[in-house]
Amino acid sequence: IEVIIQVSNFRHRSGGILEEIQMGTEEQISSLRTRNLAFELFLFGSLFIVGLYHLGLFNFRTKDKSTLYFGIYCLLVGVRTILVGEIYFINLFPDFNWEIAHKLQTLTYYLGVALLFTFLNSIYPVDFSKKVTRTIQIVSFSFASLVLLTPARVFTPINPIFQLFTILTIPYAIYALISIWRNKREGSIIICIGALFLILTTLNDIIFFSVIVNDQGNHFLNNIVTKGNLSSLGMMVFIFAQSLILAKRFSKSFTNVELMKEKLKYLNKNLEQKVDERTKALETSRSELEEAYEALSKSERSRQQLVANISHDLRTLMASISGYVDAILDGIVKSPEQ
Repeated sequence: IEVIIQVSNFRHRSGGILEEIQMGTEEQISSLRTRNLAFELFLFGSLFIVGLYHLGLFNFRTKDKSTLYFGIYCLLVGVRTILVGEIYFINLFPDFNWEIAHKLQTLTYYLGVALLFTFLNSIYPVDFSKKVTRTIQIVSFSFASLVLLTPARVFTPINPIFQLFTILTIPYAIYALISIWRNKREGSIIICIGALFLILTTLNDIIFFSVIVNDQGNHFLNNIVTKGNLSSLGMMVFIFAQSLILAKRFSKSFTNVELMKEKLKYLNKNLEQKVDERTKALETSRSELEEAYEALSKSERSRQQLVANISHDLRTLMASISGYVDAILDGIVKSPEQ
């Protein structure tokens, strides 16, 4: 049996059949396609739900930007899942423009790299340099702008450059992950496992779709890397690991809130007891003050009475003296004896 396949390509840098052709019965091929579609739709649904969930978390707590970056990243990866492999998106929309579909697929890759490092910088700002993250963002958004503004025949030849750039970011990511593990950051083991899985699957896809492998059919890497589109699985593992870390953070926050609540209850209980004690002390002080005031009032009345008596006696004596003086001055009293 001789099978001849004619493939035309006028829009992409490289074209043709990327993976090997598998022969089998209709039942075998249908079963294989069904399994592949089921797996890809499972990835898409999981990533989409996780993405919407974290966007909802950001809506309720906008101060934490990590949930926003993580939610958008999950949605991007989810969209990419149905644009590669069995390309279920084309099954849903058979007449969808190939150029736009390829732009979407490429944009999810370019923007995904920038969002991934942005997210990691937001949760580990000490270990992931802000300057390096900013550089990755600038490069990724520059390539993404080129994809938006140019046709596929223009931006597809530069895709290997961004693939090379992605490979160059991997050593830095590994260095930062080692720093996270050494410093024993929260969830360091989980994130290292998830990131390692993502790095390996991403390298697999970059090699599988690279210029060297596609342009040289007999390259030795063809015997090592035989299947592409594994990065979606790697991203799923990484996203699951990140979800565990974020869930642990929220759980820790809720635990701290509950502890603070218990402490407040304890403080309020003690405060009520202290208030009661203070109130009783104030009542005792008020009684003592009333007694002191009463004693002082009595003393004041006695003093006033004493002053009044003294004044009366002094006025009587002064009146008598004044009378005698007037009598002497008026000549009534004349004799020295009187």
